Amino acid sequence: MGLFSWTEPDENGKSSCEDIAELKKIVIMLSESFNRRALTIEGCVTNLLKLYQIQNMDIANLRRELLSFASQTADKADAPAEDMFIQANLSYPTDEDIKKAFVFSKTPGSSEYYKTVIHPAIRHLPHSVSFYVRLEDLFSSAGSSYAPYKAFLRDRYIDYLIYDESQIICAVIIPHEKISATETKKYLDFVERLLSIFDIPLLYNPTLEELRDFFNTKKEET
Repeated sequence: MGLFSWTEPDENGKSSCEDIAELKKIVIMLSESFNRRALTIEGCVTNLLKLYQIQNMDIANLRRELLSFASQTADKADAPAEDMFIQANLSYPTDEDIKKAFVFSKTPGSSEYYKTVIHPAIRHLPHSVSFYVRLEDLFSSAGSSYAPYKAFLRDRYIDYLIYDESQIICAVIIPHEKISATETKKYLDFVERLLSIFDIPLLYNPTLEELRDFFNTKKEET
């Protein structure tokens, strides 16, 4: 049955209006805690415990109230975009606000490394390149038992992913000043293993000559 197994109410147990109102209030609090940006595990657990503690009521009334709440929640899915910002305690931004609030910092091809290494190496090849590819966009966990491993992929990315119509040719990672040597080593060790399992070569900060040699070798293999 588990820790939160459902218990049927006593035969004589009847739900008061106060019980129904309290249940509805807790369910709404639970929903808001999930919809809020500042989501805390403690808050969700607290609301779940409160909901569990007051569930000893008439089952028919409970189902009716929960279905009513679910219907109200579903209607919110069609709410205007302004509501997303209101829920996060922000005003709906004007175009001028957006220009002030964000900086477009990942312009494709803007880095010196791309201009001097990546672009010259693939200029005459039928290859494409993607910039700043997140690892969690390339890989997902295979089942719930492996979900914790996916957390390692979060907020990590490959600087350049080079591919053609049928396969990924290679991944290129370049050093970054904000990452210490130890962190880089640990990160690269795992990423190299991850990519190698799926036959994706990883090149760390290759020169133009090294990248060209790699492509020539790949061409000879095929």
